Amino acid sequence: GFISSFLLHPLDVVNTRLQVHDGNSKTLPKYRSTAHALVRIAGDDGMLALYSGLVPNLFGQTISWGCFFWTHANIKAIVRARKGKDSERAHNAQLIWSERFGCSAGAGMVTATVTQPIWVIKT
Repeated sequence: GFISSFLLHPLDVVNTRLQVHDGNSKTLPKYRSTAHALVRIAGDDGMLALYSGLVPNLFGQTISWGCFFWTHANIKAIVRARKGKDSERAHNAQLIWSERFGCSAGAGMVTATVTQPIWVIKT
């Protein structure tokens, strides 16, 4: 999460700038493509401009992945507990693909709901 966020953050900056730019403004630079935007931002504002907003992004990613894996593990434990009668069987119970899918989907929904305010503030 950290490395991919760090490496791909310039694309997030470009994405945000392209969303703000409507193409009609005389004061905003015109970007012909993603590559052109990367070159223009780095040339006009410096390389560090491609990493503006990195700290909130890394904070949000850390919280999101932590929430996802914690929730996923707890949902799996609940499903396993329902499959096994005693605690040892419950711990070793194998989940079928649909149960794993459901655990992941549930964890994703919880994570999206819990972390949505972070992404609103970041943007």
